[in-house]
Amino acid sequence: MVVHTTCSTYKNIFMGIDYTGLRALAYAKSKGVQFEQTAIIGQQHLLVRKNTIHRVLKKLGDISETDLNLIAREKFAEQLFIFLGSKKVDSFDISDFEQATFLHDMNKPIESTRVNAYDLVYDGGTLEHVFNFPVAIKNCMEMVRPGGYFLSVTMANNFNGHGFYQFSPELFFRIFSPENGYIIDSIIICTGNTWYLVRDPNEMKSRVEFHNTVGTYLIVLAKKTATADIFAQSPFQSDYAQQWKTSDNHANATSANNTSRYTLERICRKLKSLYKKYFVRYDKKFFRKME
Repeated sequence: MVVHTTCSTYKNIFMGIDYTGLRALAYAKSKGVQFEQTAIIGQQHLLVRKNTIHRVLKKLGDISETDLNLIAREKFAEQLFIFLGSKKVDSFDISDFEQATFLHDMNKPIESTRVNAYDLVYDGGTLEHVFNFPVAIKNCMEMVRPGGYFLSVTMANNFNGHGFYQFSPELFFRIFSPENGYIIDSIIICTGNTWYLVRDPNEMKSRVEFHNTVGTYLIVLAKKTATADIFAQSPFQSDYAQQWKTSDNHANATSANNTSRYTLERICRKLKSLYKKYFVRYDKKFFRKME
């Protein structure tokens, strides 16, 4: 996450692991993600109190007072990753002002020596600030070795102005596809302490939309299954792809009855969309509340 800390004379802006980021990392660990070789996109400050660190991490097993103190007293989050199993933690940033391990502009392709090099690539709120997002996400995907994972905690709703972008689940479902050498483990919508597991729009044959009025995070956990030519085919939004396919299969169906039916379907879709917009925030068909 990006946190803004303001005082009377200056404003300091930095990347950091907050409560949601900490929970996301613990969740990944509980799912069996290996942290041995970890890459962090953007140097990460640790922005949670000692008692919160203890409350979250003790769910993974016993944590000693020594380990807890090592994690809590450090400015950056390397000790947290070491506790989670990292033997090596590399951080990537465009500037050395936070002592990143490697300097790299994520708008540009990553060096070949970093391809297939990491068990986990963690984006804790950097990619929404990178203008050339397709290149940046491709870099992250290439850096993960087969069998490894990409984990992101990024922006969804109500962060307009925070960065260049806010993201929808659909984007990541289409990016982390078998064609690109990945499968999705989990995509989660997070509002405060409440998490919702998101269904794939392609499987639901429908847009998976949610409407709310609070800052909402998106957690993405994806596993790399193979080395692939990433984005050899550009991703397409699933409902449009399905419509194109249907249109191709029914190119000659242009009768008046079909036209009338199409108009009626449009009206029904519009009414359903308005109902969802004003009365439904998390449709249980699309979002499963997590404990």
